Amino acid sequence: MSHRLRTSLPRVPPRVALVLLVLAGVASGVPGAAQQREAASRVVLVTLDGARWQDIFGGVDVDVLRSTSGKTPIEQTPTYRRFWAATPQASREKVMPFLWTTLARQHGVLAGNRAAGSRVVVTNRHRFSYPGYNELLTGAPHDDVVTSNDNKRYDFLTVLEWLRPALQVSKPQVAVFASWETFNWIAERQEGTIAINAGYQSYEHDDARVRQLSAMQFDTLTPWGGASHDVYTFRFGMAHLATYRPLVTYLAFDETDDWAHDGRYDMTLDALHRSDARLSELWSWLQADPEYRDHTTLIITVV
Repeated sequence: MSHRLRTSLPRVPPRVALVLLVLAGVASGVPGAAQQREAASRVVLVTLDGARWQDIFGGVDVDVLRSTSGKTPIEQTPTYRRFWAATPQASREKVMPFLWTTLARQHGVLAGNRAAGSRVVVTNRHRFSYPGYNELLTGAPHDDVVTSNDNKRYDFLTVLEWLRPALQVSKPQVAVFASWETFNWIAERQEGTIAINAGYQSYEHDDARVRQLSAMQFDTLTPWGGASHDVYTFRFGMAHLATYRPLVTYLAFDETDDWAHDGRYDMTLDALHRSDARLSELWSWLQADPEYRDHTTLIITVV
């Protein structure tokens, strides 16, 4: 879990922490009071751990690819052939086609392209995962207390915990699905407040296909111990959306960071590309569902 790309929020109260993290936002319009009586506003937050701003805004980084491709000329690598283009704008559309051709072009607002003078940074001094997620979900850094990535719970109210009583909803209505097991500690200060499925954790569901996926995650282990494959995070989260209709959903993907730590730039870009495809599927689902269409804000950021 790294600090390769940082987009996070300034010091704000927990109640507004989520909505200040817009990298790409959507769903047309915020309902007014009359509309809220008919359909509640909803939020879906997605984080891509360790994703670099250079890759998101500039596409494949030839220098990084050259440094990680060994003796193979980069022009002969599958990564170069898939993602290289004559301009950064064209390359980034190959890496994340849905983000750039649909969300950014038609619906979203993006920030964090330092090459264009857009700089978004965290305020914590540690610049790695747990302190970053803690700042993301509480609205402020806690540098003297949150100092490691250990599986440890801290006494800071997260916006997710705050929202559940504020919205007066049941536990499944505020849900976190994460590849990294440490989200069991990150997302709440009091265990059991919200719905969390993180790391290698069974997901119970009435659908036999979802139960099969839940079993498969234990047969398809990653090299990283406490982090499962993002595909399970996504599929469990989508099943939860369809079944429980939550008001707040958080999907925390991890493979962009894990492969980067392993020095596999090729796999890092592949993971970013797969994440983009999942964003496309998520968006299509939200837009096709009458309860979520035009009543949902989609927030995508990195930690």
